[in-house]
Amino acid sequence: MCNSGLIKYLLDGNLIEAANTVQTVLSQRFDMYVTQELAMAKQCVRERHQGQEDKRYGLLASSKAKNLSIYGMHNDYNYTKNLRERP
Repeated sequence: MCNSGLIKYLLDGNLIEAANTVQTVLSQRFDMYVTQELAMAKQCVRERHQGQEDKRYGLLASSKAKNLSIYGMHNDYNYTKNLRERP
Protein backbone atom coordinates (compact mmCIF):
# COMPACT_ATOMS: atom_id res chain seq x y z
CA MET A 1 0.00 0.00 0.00
CA CYS A 2 1.48 3.33 -0.96
CA ASN A 3 1.02 6.45 1.16
CA SER A 4 -1.59 7.80 -1.24
CA GLY A 5 -3.85 4.97 -0.05
CA LEU A 6 -3.46 6.19 3.51
CA ILE A 7 -4.43 9.71 2.51
CA LYS A 8 -7.47 8.41 0.66
CA TYR A 9 -8.54 6.46 3.74
CA LEU A 10 -8.17 9.56 5.88
CA LEU A 11 -10.07 11.79 3.47
CA ASP A 12 -12.82 9.21 3.07
CA GLY A 13 -13.13 8.89 6.85
CA ASN A 14 -12.16 5.21 6.72
CA LEU A 15 -10.26 5.35 9.99
CA ILE A 16 -9.98 1.58 10.46
CA GLU A 17 -8.09 1.11 7.17
CA ALA A 18 -6.08 4.27 7.85
CA ALA A 19 -5.06 2.92 11.26
CA ASN A 20 -4.07 -0.42 9.72
CA THR A 21 -1.94 1.38 7.13
CA VAL A 22 -0.31 3.53 9.80
CA GLN A 23 0.60 0.40 11.76
CA THR A 24 2.21 -1.05 8.64
CA VAL A 25 4.24 2.12 8.08
CA LEU A 26 5.33 2.25 11.72
CA SER A 27 6.28 -1.45 11.69
CA GLN A 28 8.68 -0.60 8.85
CA ARG A 29 10.45 1.81 11.24
CA PHE A 30 9.16 5.04 9.69
CA ASP A 31 7.95 7.88 11.87
CA MET A 32 4.66 9.49 10.93
CA TYR A 33 2.85 12.54 12.24
CA VAL A 34 -0.43 14.03 11.04
CA THR A 35 -1.38 17.62 11.82
CA GLN A 36 -3.18 20.61 10.41
CA GLU A 37 -0.85 23.00 12.26
CA LEU A 38 1.95 23.74 9.80
CA ALA A 39 3.83 26.12 12.11
CA MET A 40 3.87 23.53 14.90
CA ALA A 41 5.04 20.82 12.49
CA LYS A 42 7.90 23.01 11.24
CA GLN A 43 8.98 23.82 14.78
CA CYS A 44 8.88 20.16 15.78
CA VAL A 45 11.01 19.12 12.79
CA ARG A 46 13.56 21.88 13.40
CA GLU A 47 13.91 20.96 17.07
CA ARG A 48 13.98 17.22 16.47
CA HIS A 49 16.63 17.35 13.75
CA GLN A 50 18.72 20.29 14.97
CA GLY A 51 22.35 19.75 14.03
CA GLN A 52 21.57 16.64 11.97
CA GLU A 53 22.08 17.87 8.42
CA ASP A 54 21.74 14.36 6.94
CA LYS A 55 18.13 13.92 8.13
CA ARG A 56 15.41 13.95 5.50
CA TYR A 57 11.77 14.77 5.95
CA GLY A 58 8.86 15.85 3.84
CA LEU A 59 5.42 17.30 3.69
CA LEU A 60 2.47 15.75 1.96
CA ALA A 61 -0.32 18.09 0.87
CA SER A 62 -3.30 17.76 -1.41
CA SER A 63 -2.79 18.89 -4.99
CA LYS A 64 -6.30 20.28 -4.90
CA ALA A 65 -5.77 22.41 -1.78
CA LYS A 66 -6.36 26.06 -2.60
CA ASN A 67 -5.11 27.50 0.71
CA LEU A 68 -1.46 26.42 0.52
CA SER A 69 -0.19 29.70 -0.92
CA ILE A 70 -0.82 31.46 2.40
CA TYR A 71 1.82 29.11 3.83
CA GLY A 72 4.28 29.81 1.03
CA MET A 73 3.58 26.51 -0.75
CA HIS A 74 2.71 26.60 -4.42
CA ASN A 75 0.88 23.67 -5.95
CA ASP A 76 -0.58 25.11 -9.12
CA TYR A 77 0.18 23.39 -12.42
CA ASN A 78 2.62 26.01 -13.73
CA TYR A 79 4.70 25.80 -10.57
CA THR A 80 4.72 22.04 -10.03
CA LYS A 81 5.41 21.07 -13.67
CA ASN A 82 8.94 22.45 -13.22
CA LEU A 83 9.72 20.52 -10.04
CA ARG A 84 12.16 17.66 -10.28
CA GLU A 85 12.82 14.94 -7.76
CA ARG A 86 16.30 15.13 -6.29
CA PRO A 87 18.43 11.98 -6.40
